[in-house]
Amino acid sequence: MTKQQFIDWAKSNGWKEDKFGHLRTQKGEHRFKLSSIAVRYEKQITFSDSKFSDSKHEWLRIMSGYYKDLSINPEGKLSGMKR
Repeated sequence: MTKQQFIDWAKSNGWKEDKFGHLRTQKGEHRFKLSSIAVRYEKQITFSDSKFSDSKHEWLRIMSGYYKDLSINPEGKLSGMKR
């Protein structure tokens, strides 16, 4: 699979490109962070620091994989990502 094939698959399954060029769900809680050779599937986590009243948001990597190792199975699902 190439990067463009991955992007085409993701967009056809409802993922939207954000201002940084990554792909997010409509709610923005999950994203595919794209690089030139690999993709990372991440979940946004929110936590509060007791010293500050503001919440902090960070991205936690769930799975990742090189484009060359990814494929779409006959059911249209992505395979080849590793934890």
